[in-house]
Amino acid sequence: MYVFIPISALLGNNGNPAFVSKLKNSTKPILIQAFSENHNLDPKEVDFILEYVLSAMIGIMSYWFRQSKVLTADELIALMSDLMENGVMKRLIP
Repeated sequence: MYVFIPISALLGNNGNPAFVSKLKNSTKPILIQAFSENHNLDPKEVDFILEYVLSAMIGIMSYWFRQSKVLTADELIALMSDLMENGVMKRLIP
């Protein structure tokens, strides 16, 4: 039997902090493998880069839930994509 718990409940104000850690730990190996196979990257650096990226992505989704989804899902995805592709500073200082 599967129990469905919306991700908003896990990332919201009363969420489970251990969930974020589990989410990162389950996602990182997949991403490390994908990036390491295609590029000659230092595995230690990749680990830190992915920690940074996953923390940012999970953080912005958590904030979105706490702010009652003031952006649409499409707007949030577009913002996250832009931040990932172009960086934060280009958004703050055009």
